[in-house]
Amino acid sequence: MKKNLLKGIFITLSGFVLLFLIRLMVGFGGLQPVNTRQVQSSSSKLGFKNRNYASKKQKVAGTGQFEQKYEKVADLSAESYEFDNAEKQLRNVIEESSALVQYEKRTGIRYNRVLHLAIGVHPDRFDSMLQKLQHLLPVTSLDISKTDKTNEYQTMSARKNALEKSRRALLELKRRNGRINELIDLESKILDIEEKIQKLGITLGEFDSENEFCTVRVNLFEKGILRRSVSFIVRLEESLVFTIKYYTLFLAMLFFGTLGFFLTILIFEKLSWIPNVLKQVYLSVKNFYTQKYELETEEGNEGQKENSPGS
Repeated sequence: MKKNLLKGIFITLSGFVLLFLIRLMVGFGGLQPVNTRQVQSSSSKLGFKNRNYASKKQKVAGTGQFEQKYEKVADLSAESYEFDNAEKQLRNVIEESSALVQYEKRTGIRYNRVLHLAIGVHPDRFDSMLQKLQHLLPVTSLDISKTDKTNEYQTMSARKNALEKSRRALLELKRRNGRINELIDLESKILDIEEKIQKLGITLGEFDSENEFCTVRVNLFEKGILRRSVSFIVRLEESLVFTIKYYTLFLAMLFFGTLGFFLTILIFEKLSWIPNVLKQVYLSVKNFYTQKYELETEEGNEGQKENSPGS
């Protein structure tokens, strides 16, 4: 008995030590991935506020052709373990597409770097540029949106023309003689209108064919792997806590599993009388009906003899 007890204690302790050593070795060679998702969620929106517009000739039945003004934007995200190589390929594609970097922002340090770029590319090279980027970069998401700006452009053009007419009318009034305070008010109105015309001119200038661009916004994230720099004492502590926690859980599961198994066997052994009782009940019922049948048969035979002629 004592020998079996010592043997069981030895096996239990051996399992504990084995699990502890395995966890300790895993801790020495452990690699910890850097979480860039948090950076992505907080930095995915660029601070780029300029808008790029393009135009395209469209045919409408009954009205001929008109020039459509639109804004086309692609939002592309990529993650790479080789951040420098991915950035180099990205800039090569920008150069090959004769595109223009309109906004650039860098955040983070090594193993956790993020590069944001807003790129203006000619509409004819927009699709080919995206295909190259998807082929060269480990793209995780891509969203493309196109918004019609024709009505907005026509509204601003009409407003600018109306302001120019108002300015010409005020300039005609200025040539006439009047009181000084009236001329000062008139000059103030003219300056206000010219300021509005200038602002509209800058906005409408973004729609000019010379400035036609589509926008590609790129978010490049570095997926780094850091080797943990942890002291030996900390590794021992982590391994010990891990082993105590999970080995205790394993022993508890083993104990309750074994206990449940033996209880199940014990219950079945205690209930072994049930089949015997059921068998006896079955035999009793069978004998009862057998005897009843034989009795009824004998009574029937006697009745036939009494009713037969010559009896």
